[in-house]
Amino acid sequence: MRRWAIAAWIGAALVVMAGTAAGTTYLAVIRPNYPSLPPADAPAPGNRAEAQRQDLERLRRLPEIDRSFSPETLAAFDRQIDTLAAQASAAAPDGLDDARFEVGVTRAVALAGNGHTYVRGVSMGRSLNALPLRLVWFDDGLYVVSAREALADLLGARVLTLGGRAPEELAGMLRPYVGGRDSRARLLSVDLISSPAALHALGLLPLP
Repeated sequence: MRRWAIAAWIGAALVVMAGTAAGTTYLAVIRPNYPSLPPADAPAPGNRAEAQRQDLERLRRLPEIDRSFSPETLAAFDRQIDTLAAQASAAAPDGLDDARFEVGVTRAVALAGNGHTYVRGVSMGRSLNALPLRLVWFDDGLYVVSAREALADLLGARVLTLGGRAPEELAGMLRPYVGGRDSRARLLSVDLISSPAALHALGLLPLP
């Protein structure tokens, strides 16, 4: 099963909370003596949808160890978890597909508003599919800075549209999925822009 992970800075400690679609979760703290959640204690899920709901209930406890949430964003975080859980239940027994589940979790975690609290898989381009190119923002737009040999002629090309939308428009639409300052959100938006599966899950591409 695919694994998602959440990294959060607690003072000087980096806390990583991970979960899988199988419903198992764990917490690893880089430095000792900092807040952490107790080990997950949930029964074996009967199906994928139930596993996702268990993961979401585990995720709901994130504010216990990440104090970045305001009362308003905490309420929004809980609503997002409720929405995802309802969607998983409605799609039982299979639950949400990987992309929809991961981008939904990404949006929930981004509500912390902390650039150091993020879903590592999606926000850092480590899960879902991706274009065989590396894209980087420059002052005047989004450019291809590396590519597989078969696409080497695209090196240095400026990206004008993706799915009929300008990269700048996509970056704005993806802002709710990356926490922290606008500059960081723009930088990390490339990971979502580069993933057809993520864009499809968000309704921005017809096919993944």
